[in-house]
Amino acid sequence: MTNTKSSDLVRFYRDNAALSGGKSLSDILALDDGRLEEIHDYIQWLFPLQESSMFNPWAPLVTKEDQEAFRKIPELKKRLFNAALRMFNFYGFKWQTNGDIVPQNFDQQFARWGFPGNHNHLRITRMLKSLCLLGQRPLALAFFKALTKVYHGDGKGKITVETFNFWKAAVK
Repeated sequence: MTNTKSSDLVRFYRDNAALSGGKSLSDILALDDGRLEEIHDYIQWLFPLQESSMFNPWAPLVTKEDQEAFRKIPELKKRLFNAALRMFNFYGFKWQTNGDIVPQNFDQQFARWGFPGNHNHLRITRMLKSLCLLGQRPLALAFFKALTKVYHGDGKGKITVETFNFWKAAVK
């Protein structure tokens, strides 16, 4: 494989290559919640998009070839799913085998990100978009459904209409 941004993304997921600031996928998924909160350059690797990030311009951009690989290669699907599970946990949610995403340790975790303008709202938008882009739309929709319940419940006044609309647009 040539050393391109798209191949870097596949290598990061498939081969566990240490490409995100010297960290591999397994390194990032093993970080505790405090470190995930403090570090800001990993989310673009876990959940890449087709457009550059102003926060991490060295992160990979998703190509059509990447999209095809993530849809066809079981190991890539599995590792993307595991990355999503880790971040669901970080935000206070748990994926259930029936496909639902439900609160777990939610109050404690929501205290970290449940206020207007928090950078995690942008991370969530990125997650939703990336999951759809890489063939995990049902997972993105399940996460959006859980976020919608938060928005109308505990998040009332803590998650802005603008943020919620970004999340909604991300899964369309």
